[in-house]
Amino acid sequence: MTGGFLGAVIFMTYYYPFFIGALLLLVRMTILRRWTYLNSPVPFRVRPAFCVLLSSALLSAPFWLPLLISMIVYGNNAAQQEWHHMGSVGIAFKYHAFSFTGITFLVSIYFGLRRRMTRLNRGLLLLLGTVSFYYFIGTTLGAMGKPINLIKANEFLLVLAGSFIGLMVATVMRTSLLHRGRGKAIALIITALFPIFLHGFNRLIRHPMVKTARTTWGVSWGLDKDEMVHRQGSVFLSAHEALTAFYPVYNFIAHNQHYAHPASRHIQRFRFLHNLQVTQEPYLFNLALTHNRFDHVDFFMPRKKDGRFQILQGLSNYPDRYADQALNYNMAVISDTTLFRKEKGEHLYCVLDLGKDIKEYHGRTSEYDLVDLTRLRMLRDDLDSTGQIRMDKYMGPLWSNWCYLTPSDGSTNFDNRIELLNAFSISRNDSLHFLFAFYVADQFYQDHRIFLHVYPGYGEASFDNYDFASTPKVKDWEKGDIVVCERTIPNHDVYNKLHLGFFRGNTRLGDGVWLRYDSSAKLR
Repeated sequence: MTGGFLGAVIFMTYYYPFFIGALLLLVRMTILRRWTYLNSPVPFRVRPAFCVLLSSALLSAPFWLPLLISMIVYGNNAAQQEWHHMGSVGIAFKYHAFSFTGITFLVSIYFGLRRRMTRLNRGLLLLLGTVSFYYFIGTTLGAMGKPINLIKANEFLLVLAGSFIGLMVATVMRTSLLHRGRGKAIALIITALFPIFLHGFNRLIRHPMVKTARTTWGVSWGLDKDEMVHRQGSVFLSAHEALTAFYPVYNFIAHNQHYAHPASRHIQRFRFLHNLQVTQEPYLFNLALTHNRFDHVDFFMPRKKDGRFQILQGLSNYPDRYADQALNYNMAVISDTTLFRKEKGEHLYCVLDLGKDIKEYHGRTSEYDLVDLTRLRMLRDDLDSTGQIRMDKYMGPLWSNWCYLTPSDGSTNFDNRIELLNAFSISRNDSLHFLFAFYVADQFYQDHRIFLHVYPGYGEASFDNYDFASTPKVKDWEKGDIVVCERTIPNHDVYNKLHLGFFRGNTRLGDGVWLRYDSSAKLR
């Protein structure tokens, strides 16, 4: 039972070694053709096993229970395994690198093969083969679009390298003691190798990230440290990744999707902040921060770049190598001192609650075109009920003649590279305006056109074709962008469905999306 508790503790700390251990058993049984490794040294008993599992579950409940509840309520969208991208696909072990580390590792493996009859070396070689097999599985899944976390596999190879190299050095030292004549030569070789190790260590210690971790004592950003203690538990929309490492506050959104909580709805938060870029009105900006469906933002703390406020966001690497997005906001959004109060600190603003009557903000100060109104409508959908009511009063009847276009079969993806977020139709005089909001999930390097087939209500066999090119072009879309495309066609008296998709020549991205017109789905 003691071994069971220890195993449970190790598993809860990090479960990776158990996957390697399971693969190790399979490799050993395959090579030796013996299934006795699955036999337990003591008879299995249900009651002790159940006690171990139950006790471990109760002791670790403060860690896994909140995670489970939040995943049930908000869903699971873990992105840790997407750290690797298509550039990682391929078998590239550490000992293949033509470097001092790689060559030393390779020599130590040769040493292990020469001494494979010893139990320790044989076990390490099997473990090396298991990690290699795990790496092969990971790269194969990555090529199939189902990546898994391979970071620990790379690190574990270095741990194995240390074991092999240590055994080799120990053998060399023992040989030098047994053969006095070779001792001087061996000592000379080890002395010659020492500067090489020292050079590698110095290069590592001078790495910018390592240097920052070693020398950073406390980043202040000009903040009042005593006041920050009283802000414990506040929510910051901040551009500073290290803020929560020094102060007991929360980030509205993780700065990198890979580090986000699985149930944090990171992509939905990112899209919300992306759409928020469209406005420069302080009231709408304040309303969005204080009445969104995610978290009430207490403080706004961006960086300033090129005359605008900026927050950098890192998205999933997979399947592209680079996936950074810069969210830029007009500096006029904090110009109203009744909505935002400047605090001591680098671009730190307190987001004030809207205690005043809505009538004091009776008119909007900016004009918006149809594309901007589409973004504002999506922004409105991310507000709570109070925020939606206030925004409707503030904006007026701008969406009164808009209508939702709903997917017929629920599918909104184009080959998992583009996602349709929203689709609207607007009837004005002799024209019919279609607005499509797309989320770009993958990088494009070739241009595509958009096909739009409108099916009249009186027939299913024929359709009117309104293909068009987007502005900007699809090849210029960046991963993480939300792009709104507008298409205007002659007004149809009756139409019942649309077929929308992307194509290049005779090749389409998936099967497209079928949209259904519903006269009852008018926007309020």
